[in-house]
Amino acid sequence: MTTKANPLPAKGRTVGSRSDAPGYWNRDILWLMLVTAEDTGGRSSMMEQLCRKGSGPSSHRRLWSDEMLYVLQAEVTFVVGEEILAGGPGTSVLVPRNIVHRFRVDSNETRLLNCYSPAAAAVTVNVDPGYLSAERIGPGHDLHSDFGK
Repeated sequence: MTTKANPLPAKGRTVGSRSDAPGYWNRDILWLMLVTAEDTGGRSSMMEQLCRKGSGPSSHRRLWSDEMLYVLQAEVTFVVGEEILAGGPGTSVLVPRNIVHRFRVDSNETRLLNCYSPAAAAVTVNVDPGYLSAERIGPGHDLHSDFGK
């Protein structure tokens, strides 16, 4: 039996921590890049999103990636296609590729895990290095001192 070489070798870290994950501020959400496309050779990516009340993306679709979201803390309303789901801690949502979706944060502070398979090219575009947030807060925003640490 022969073993095929992995066509997308991982080049990044294999073990990381949310404390050393790069943080990017975008759309009133702090994105902590826990596992990047570089880490997995493009197979998948995972981020933790720290969201403020009322934040969330407008309706969009990903043509090449399935998206999985998991609520760690607080309340979020998800719209996936025609389905509307209000979810709290422990809620998971699968968004198949090419399905229009969005979410809205309904609590003061929300933590989500957000995964893509394969890693979404749009995520790379959205986390422009100009938004890098070393202090884990967005420029000009007053987040609670322990939010995002």
